[in-house]
Amino acid sequence: MANPQPSSLPDPFLPPIVGAASRLAHGGRLADVAFPDLNLALLFLSLRWFHLSPPGSAARRRARFFIWVASSSITLGVAWGLVGPPTFEAGMWGFAAFSVLASLYLLIFY
Repeated sequence: MANPQPSSLPDPFLPPIVGAASRLAHGGRLADVAFPDLNLALLFLSLRWFHLSPPGSAARRRARFFIWVASSSITLGVAWGLVGPPTFEAGMWGFAAFSVLASLYLLIFY
């Protein structure tokens, strides 16, 4: 029985890399492609950091802050990328502002 050749990258990393390469090949700018992927990775790492830190610790408070930063920047990035009638854009920005402020209150101050 032959041993299979191991991959240099773990399997979970392959779909995002292929997706990013596809978006770059179809005319996407590097910042438009890399920002959402890196931001989502930051959110997942922050959530893992939050769950691994002991309750009430300073590390857990910092993790909650980074969760807020990552989720807020994802929300604002989506609002920035949407284009439509001015009333739609105003509504989207209002929703984004409410979401960012509500998550700030719930994650940091509550």
